[in-house]
Amino acid sequence: MRISGLLLVLLVAATCYGQPHTAVPTRKPFSKTISLVQQTKALNLPEAQARGRLSQAIGSNLLEWAEYLADPGAQALRPFLSEAEQKRIDKQVGNGAGSSGTTSLLNKVSVPSLIGLAVENGAITQETSGTTITFRANPAGIINALINHDYLTSGPAKIILPATRAQQIRIEETDLWFRILNKASFWASFDTSKGPNAGTFTAERSQLTGYGGHYDIINHRDPRHKIYLNLWFQLRDGAGERVADSLTAFAAAINKMDGYDSWIADTSADLFAASTSDIEARLMARAEVLQTLVNSHPEVLAVIRTQVIPAVNEYAKSRVDLLNKVSKSFTLAFDYTNTRQVVTLGNTDAGIITLPPGVTNALPDLGNFLLTASGHFIGQSEITANFSGTRFNGRRPGPDIGRWRDVQGGFQIDVPLPEIRPVGRSTLTFSYLYLNLLEEPLGAKILVNGVEESRKGVINFGQARMDFPIGSTGMHIPISITFSNRTELIKESDVHGNIGITFDIDKLFSKER
Repeated sequence: MRISGLLLVLLVAATCYGQPHTAVPTRKPFSKTISLVQQTKALNLPEAQARGRLSQAIGSNLLEWAEYLADPGAQALRPFLSEAEQKRIDKQVGNGAGSSGTTSLLNKVSVPSLIGLAVENGAITQETSGTTITFRANPAGIINALINHDYLTSGPAKIILPATRAQQIRIEETDLWFRILNKASFWASFDTSKGPNAGTFTAERSQLTGYGGHYDIINHRDPRHKIYLNLWFQLRDGAGERVADSLTAFAAAINKMDGYDSWIADTSADLFAASTSDIEARLMARAEVLQTLVNSHPEVLAVIRTQVIPAVNEYAKSRVDLLNKVSKSFTLAFDYTNTRQVVTLGNTDAGIITLPPGVTNALPDLGNFLLTASGHFIGQSEITANFSGTRFNGRRPGPDIGRWRDVQGGFQIDVPLPEIRPVGRSTLTFSYLYLNLLEEPLGAKILVNGVEESRKGVINFGQARMDFPIGSTGMHIPISITFSNRTELIKESDVHGNIGITFDIDKLFSKER
């Protein structure tokens, strides 16, 4: 086996983690090897040079070959931190339930540490619907990422990476103000159905529907948090070293095997002659030849089965234990939201709704104070609770109207579904929200067909939601259906669906480059 390929494998094995066979569906073997072969052929090198590069590509990922020779369905190792970020289900990228465009009945406890973008259609707790674009940003996180250009060193802790493996990784406390600001993020939402240019996003004040801030009181869900760094470096240096040692033994055994050098030469020649579309089929055919060759050498199979596979499985179990520790930690956050009330009145199913004489549509803004808590529920599922109160901001429409509009409480359960490669892991969510209108929702009684009616009272909401990831791009498509016994303006049961698309740049930034 080529020395350069062996060194690459040892480095990957020392910085990656494993995943048990039962945890994920079978994937195609040799994905990394095929990618390297395709890159080499794209260079259009002379035959001798190309075949030398192809020989290196064939032998550059020992773990893929060991997995195939022992079990063609085995799952390769992948970078730990990126996987931990990709699997997070605790982030709120879009707007909350009080928006004119949202797919969420409740708020989740975490938000993107860099930038989030969401486009969602349809209201949930409001009568007025629209298409809302939400921008979220963590200024401190963005500045840190621009300075460091690296996912690991752009986290909550200041990580000093060693120049050599013999040196220790150092963790330094960051500046007090940075630690405070890094826990805060801000957002603004725009309804494209409003304003003089309805249907076109202009970011004008007439389209601004709300803005707010988020602050993490307790949140250890970021896999880069300093409380986890020593644990996953121990994983790398403990079980990871044993994986590397087992691969070294496998390389030594297969290099001594009669016929291996000829197999390498024949395989590189075969791949050189293959078209781009035929590479995978040719490589699989050559893999079967190697399988037959290895089966006649029990000493090589013994190394795979007694050293490589046990080491990978140990690494996988340790990785799962650490990943569970990160994903199941308790979190607590505070949010403040200012929502501009711009209500579309007129003809509805309940009749013609208008405001009383003397009350204009210059309604008071709504200020919502929200406390969110989240933690482990059953298995891989997560439970989130919301408690909030909404007040009328600014001048109240009438002297008989109290300052506090409503109180709300609710919970939701997020259940990760089995992963589908290469799409990713979808999440099924069930939510319930209790909303008690202490005052008239608009700050004044409304008129239905000219008759004044009160809209105080309790509203109960239930929601089922599916969130579909689009691979590891950071994009998700949430689809939800919501049930309620009434809406804020119409005392009739209501059922409606919502759809959106969200983008969390954290997931893209965390990918291996």
